[in-house]
Amino acid sequence: MNFSERQRLRNLKHYDYFIILPDDPFKKKWDMLIIAVLIFTALVSPFRIAFITVDATPWIVLETIVDITFSVDLVLNFFFAYYDEKEEVIDSRKEIAINYIETWFLIDLATILPI
Repeated sequence: MNFSERQRLRNLKHYDYFIILPDDPFKKKWDMLIIAVLIFTALVSPFRIAFITVDATPWIVLETIVDITFSVDLVLNFFFAYYDEKEEVIDSRKEIAINYIETWFLIDLATILPI
């Protein structure tokens, strides 16, 4: 779906411009970034725990970037519309927030809390 088609659909339904639709290219790119950061964390964290005894500046910078990415993801999840069981787009801010808080919010919050 190209930009003009998405814009036409937004105008028809009067979508809030701060709601990110499930098929938006930004959402797809953001999901890929989060997957890459999760894979990086899953591979690097055990290695660092096992073999790295002193935290050098590059490790601290990388960890900070990862933490910021997960923090931004936590906030963005309140703006991501989603499909329900009937394959309908749920774009209500209240419904998005309730769904996120009831599902992944606590897990996402735990990932950004300092240990």
